[in-house]
Amino acid sequence: DTFDVNDRRLTSRLPSGAASRLVSALARQHSTRAASNDITGSSRTGDPRMHIVEPPTTLDWVALSPSSLSADELTTWATRANCGAVVTFCGTVRDTSHEHDDIVALEYETGEEMAMGRLSEVVAEARARWPMLGAVAIHHRTGRVELSDTAVVVAVSSPHRREAFE
Repeated sequence: DTFDVNDRRLTSRLPSGAASRLVSALARQHSTRAASNDITGSSRTGDPRMHIVEPPTTLDWVALSPSSLSADELTTWATRANCGAVVTFCGTVRDTSHEHDDIVALEYETGEEMAMGRLSEVVAEARARWPMLGAVAIHHRTGRVELSDTAVVVAVSSPHRREAFE
């Protein structure tokens, strides 16, 4: 899939599916230029730069973080005994866009309430379109994200792989 985010074209190596559609919907709805926030949680990874918000007991987990994101953390969280498929997507900062060939970082600024609401809307839309989904998680960075660092992680589980990718 290829989609645009704030005048930047992003390409997913995943087949057209749940993870890439969630990221596409997130990109359309989530502005990367608004007001700043500072959400951190407890660090359980051993990496002092990484702060993970404690996972919920529900099947949906949305979070914002000014620190590094963990795809492994979300993949592990999304894995469920009743689900045989987990698809994880990581969107990273690259060095080029339509208008620029010298990108070294992206700056994500947002109001917490607005961004969390938008992320929750994306999850709700996914659940309405694919009711068989198990766990759905979207974590998005805020602040400065350096070249090749992860800006967004989406993890989706479902009973079968087809539904996870759709």
